[in-house]
Amino acid sequence: NQMTGEKSWDKLPGVVSPETETTADSPAALEEATTDGLKDLLKECALEEYLPKFVSAGVSSLLSIVGKAGDTTFMEKLVENVGLSASQAIRFQILVASKH
Repeated sequence: NQMTGEKSWDKLPGVVSPETETTADSPAALEEATTDGLKDLLKECALEEYLPKFVSAGVSSLLSIVGKAGDTTFMEKLVENVGLSASQAIRFQILVASKH
């Protein structure tokens, strides 16, 4: 929060700040994202080039994101960390919600 200087995404499970990227972008996490449908979802959104950034942000499975489709705070921080534009974020949110 602003009082302590902490970034708000530090409090969101499954989302890590860019400064704390570590093993979240491991080949195993990328493989999981590829095999469970996350890669297909991103391809459907024309965002497949962002797959490594989603994995680095702690989202390595379709199930992990679909369950949080209605959590606007989580989704806002996720698209901010991944670096999506407003139109990309809207497209992504609509498709994620349709999978719910």
